[in-house]
Amino acid sequence: MKLFLLRHGDASFAAHSDCERPLTDYGRGQIHQVVTRVTSKLSSTPVLLTSPKLRARQTAEIAQSILLANEASITEHLKPCSELVDLGKLIDRHNDNDLLLVTHQPLVGDLLDYLIDMPGTGRLMGTGCFAALDLITFGRGCGTLEWLEAPS
Repeated sequence: MKLFLLRHGDASFAAHSDCERPLTDYGRGQIHQVVTRVTSKLSSTPVLLTSPKLRARQTAEIAQSILLANEASITEHLKPCSELVDLGKLIDRHNDNDLLLVTHQPLVGDLLDYLIDMPGTGRLMGTGCFAALDLITFGRGCGTLEWLEAPS
């Protein structure tokens, strides 16, 4: 299975709560740029899952429109401090499809480190970064990082 990880774009701090932080214009540009650039690398249209936080949902909407994918499903398992065990069960339920997860740090970094068993690699997942993994199953070291794209 192909697992794609997309960290939300740059977000504003001008919001009533962390959950309501919207993407900035710069963040929208980051996502548009990186998703457009990687589209040719995707062999199929992935199933989209996103965090419920506004900046992640907005990121997923941009990705969905560029990839011509179905609307993203919202899941609590993609919040910044979600448990990898719970996320693993969710990923395993989708093992027949390529999957695109739109999420946040530190979860996206922890997930990448765990799946490729290379601690510290997840720190490369800045805002707007998009990574592709070839995943055998959900487990430590069961994935291979194929590429990681950052907005320029």
